Amino acid sequence: MVIFHAYLWPLYLAVPILESIQSRKVLVSHGFGGLVWVPVARFPFGLMVLAHSFWLSLRMLSWIKKIDRWVFLSSRCDLRAFFDHWLARRIGHPGIRVIPNGVVLPDSRMPSGHFRKKHGIPKNSTFFLCVANYSLRKDQGFAVRAFRQAALPGSHLVFIGSEFNEASRKFQREDAQDDSLPQPGTVHWLESIPREETLAALAECDVFILSASHEGQPFVLLEAMAMKKPWVARRAGCISELPGGLPVSTPKKMAEAMKDLASHPEKGFSLAEQGHAAVQSRFSREEYGTNYCNLVEELTRGHT
Repeated sequence: MVIFHAYLWPLYLAVPILESIQSRKVLVSHGFGGLVWVPVARFPFGLMVLAHSFWLSLRMLSWIKKIDRWVFLSSRCDLRAFFDHWLARRIGHPGIRVIPNGVVLPDSRMPSGHFRKKHGIPKNSTFFLCVANYSLRKDQGFAVRAFRQAALPGSHLVFIGSEFNEASRKFQREDAQDDSLPQPGTVHWLESIPREETLAALAECDVFILSASHEGQPFVLLEAMAMKKPWVARRAGCISELPGGLPVSTPKKMAEAMKDLASHPEKGFSLAEQGHAAVQSRFSREEYGTNYCNLVEELTRGHT
């Protein structure tokens, strides 16, 4: 059995010889946005990447039937994040399987309240948390605009990214220059935070925020669900299919969701319970392992 994980160079090197590989071939997809343009500020503005992705999308037609099993994260098919799944369904590929991501989250070893105390977030303040590398695709600027529009007195929005870069500076500069919105809340831009401290932030936050414009099935959102945190996330990938939170399309809608959860904590508790139950039943590491064991057993027994 040969397993290709995502659309990386080992797969494309093997494409010309797929027919000669006698073993069963499995392709595990985390999404394929071949028709999605992600603009960048400099020439050629991401168009070369789009052209290359489009060419790979067309090339896919020549080899997809040579794959025995095509594993997707969810049943969602679209022409953005899941173009490959859409294509597989269109041609009636017989080997489609759906296996969601699975997470396991260790308990934070830091004392309760450590993160809030360290970063000056009072215990009774509404604490929104966004964990993602700073980039135009993760679009923290979307979240900070929503936070400013929500205008919740005493609230805090914390961003945790691996390191500051051109994108983070752009988002901070735009926020500082935007005088059209009230500024009652506090925004924290953090980098190089250890995993243990990030887990402490997740354990202590009230609502998890994700503002990425392009996603598959983000682990970070599943981790928030595992920690019983309600979430507000931009509609991307299969996020709208996940329980436990509120998917939104615009900063205004995200602001409304922030205000809703801050004003109605019982709604947040209910959503958090739904998300946690889903992780236990569908998105756990154990369920993930069982699904792949079943797939391997199916193929090794010679099933078609």
